[in-house]
Amino acid sequence: IKTHLFSGQFLSVIKCKNCKKEIKVYETFWDVSVPVTSNDEQSLYECFEKLIVEDDLSGENAYECSYCRKRCSATKKTTLSTLPKVLVIHLKRFSKTSKLETKITFPLSNLDLSDFTDKDSNDSNIPKYNLCAIGSHYGSSISSGHY
Repeated sequence: IKTHLFSGQFLSVIKCKNCKKEIKVYETFWDVSVPVTSNDEQSLYECFEKLIVEDDLSGENAYECSYCRKRCSATKKTTLSTLPKVLVIHLKRFSKTSKLETKITFPLSNLDLSDFTDKDSNDSNIPKYNLCAIGSHYGSSISSGHY
């Protein structure tokens, strides 16, 4: 039951800039941790936009391409491939030294994440979510407080 209700999948597409090949990697998730990046008011949709931004893999972060058989510059984009029936969202509110008190706006019903899904997925199967609970951290730092 837990897997059926709470698990989803990310899809990461890595594109080698040398040989132009694409590698698709699927990763199971039980919750989605979305970044909160400033103290300005943000919508939950803006947090998801930051989650799926395309990353540049180069320098020390270069990709080990199995086709080229060497480290190459590449791009990596992660999207939501499969969404669970019950979605748990974690707001990453802590920087290395402090807690971000950013106000996050979100819909109470019909949260639509179709803009953040793999474009090959079937849009008719993408659930809309209604808020049913919030867990909140009370405390001013990463080393103290309660949920």
